[in-house]
Amino acid sequence: MNVSTNEHDWETRLQISLGVAPEPNFDQWCERHPDAVAVLSSPVTTLPPKAMSWTNGRTLWKIAASIMLVTGAVLIFSGNENLGPNAFAQGIPGIDNVPGMTWTEIFFERVTSADKKRTWIEQTRVKNEYLHPGKYRKTIFDQDGKPENIFITDLQANRELVLKPKENTAVLQVPSRGMEDKRIRGPFAWVGDEIRMTKVDGGTAVVSVSLAGQRKLGDQDVNIVRVKSAIGGQKHTVDYLFDQETKQLVSFASGNPGSGFHPDTSIGELKTPSEQKWSNREAVGLRTHDIIVDAKIDPSLFSLDKPVGYELDTIAEPTVTEADLLAFLGASARFNDNTFPDSAFEPFNVDKFNEESEKSREARSEVAKALFEIRDKIAIRGIYQTPALRFVEDQAKPNSFHYVGADVRVGDSERIVLWYQPKSGNTYRAFYGDLSFKDVTKADLPLVLSE
Repeated sequence: MNVSTNEHDWETRLQISLGVAPEPNFDQWCERHPDAVAVLSSPVTTLPPKAMSWTNGRTLWKIAASIMLVTGAVLIFSGNENLGPNAFAQGIPGIDNVPGMTWTEIFFERVTSADKKRTWIEQTRVKNEYLHPGKYRKTIFDQDGKPENIFITDLQANRELVLKPKENTAVLQVPSRGMEDKRIRGPFAWVGDEIRMTKVDGGTAVVSVSLAGQRKLGDQDVNIVRVKSAIGGQKHTVDYLFDQETKQLVSFASGNPGSGFHPDTSIGELKTPSEQKWSNREAVGLRTHDIIVDAKIDPSLFSLDKPVGYELDTIAEPTVTEADLLAFLGASARFNDNTFPDSAFEPFNVDKFNEESEKSREARSEVAKALFEIRDKIAIRGIYQTPALRFVEDQAKPNSFHYVGADVRVGDSERIVLWYQPKSGNTYRAFYGDLSFKDVTKADLPLVLSE
């Protein structure tokens, strides 16, 4: 994700503009910028009382007009100010429209000794990787820094592979409920809800959002966006740190309400020595850091196939994922002289396929080897029907799968081969001749055959 610092450099531009900007002619500015006026005119009656304190009538208008005359920006803020819902109207790097990212979490537990007289804090490190749409890999490390559990989740396929490296065992299961939002919007969309003051669910309500100054995070200069919430009647505050240059979310930390713990301030408790025997464990806090957007991530890390050497316990039925379908139809098209077949359900010439199957592996053509490899990969899961048919049954809304790939050449990035609607959500996904799946809207489709 390429972020223009010229578009989002809030604090620096504000300070410069307030220092040198001429007195603006507000009436002329309003005539030239009716769209911006509409944004700035959003009703303040919808804001919580504390958020209204910074909306100071014409003073705010003059400041905003001054900034816009100098920078051309729409909304820029600085200082320890309460913010309204429109403060983050644009996409936020690391939160909105994320194609892929990595981050690290540290979970804090308060452990009580066996005799219940002492407590200490234990930390668990978790490495996370994400690929749009809805693919997650979570590696949980033990106290010695070795992988203990790995969760590979494909929310589109509605499957999760749980690996236990120490035991060489694997379980294929259905993901836990409540992850639909993550499939559609990405890992930290909920942070965007909070700082835009739109998150109200499960007994949680955002009370106020403010800019609480700047600080150093290692060698980074970061802005502090402070969110105050009410969770089950208890007050809760989280500081979200954004890089001053890129405006990207880089870190945040919080203690559980009522725990009396916070990763940034409970230094003494963090230094208390641990013991081997214990009687109780309580989750008390979380730190999320090392957030890297557009990190180079190997797509094979999200495979739901059992790793070599693992014993598999299948709880959920195996399925064909979007990546599987792409690989299978791509291999079929190359087998068909680089042309997609007339049907996704009869994807190759059967006589030609049978002829290749009678040859030894060494004697087969390279395109035939690739086709046999993806076919066998799917069949070894116990799936013996046409991959496209299993994909449609498992992944697509009824009557939403449409194949129009006949005679499309491999590499044609302008031609749609097929499209469908995932079972969970109202978006469309389209497969193009250049072997890529993309999010599309109804307007992008050549025709709409179902609702």
